[in-house]
Amino acid sequence: MNNIIWVNVLKGLGMLTVVAGHIYDGEISRNIYIFHMPLFFFISGFLFKPTDNYTYFFVKKLKSLLIPYFIFLIILYPYFYGYPSLKWNEISTYLYKPIIGGRLLGGPFAAFWFVTCLFLTQQLINFCPDTI
Repeated sequence: MNNIIWVNVLKGLGMLTVVAGHIYDGEISRNIYIFHMPLFFFISGFLFKPTDNYTYFFVKKLKSLLIPYFIFLIILYPYFYGYPSLKWNEISTYLYKPIIGGRLLGGPFAAFWFVTCLFLTQQLINFCPDTI
């Protein structure tokens, strides 16, 4: 696979700004938050290749994005939030936010918002490639 140097540079810059945004407070982090995640979405969109095989694409992204996401949540969520009782109402409330993801995640899981957002965005764009 050919690497595009400027894309690699932007990915590296994005990673450094994510770290810096979490280390520094105030004006520095506010300025970094303006562009660092949009930068990752831009790169993802630039490298995106739509396919007519929607099932293959869905399964591929499920394996590469959602399975690692859920594995991290299965391991970490009980550590931070404990276990629910065995009542369905409490179990469904307990699982609702991590399954939906995005803006519903908070605390130590807020950093995972982009995974479900990226997955849904990629599925929608792949399903409607003529819009790009």
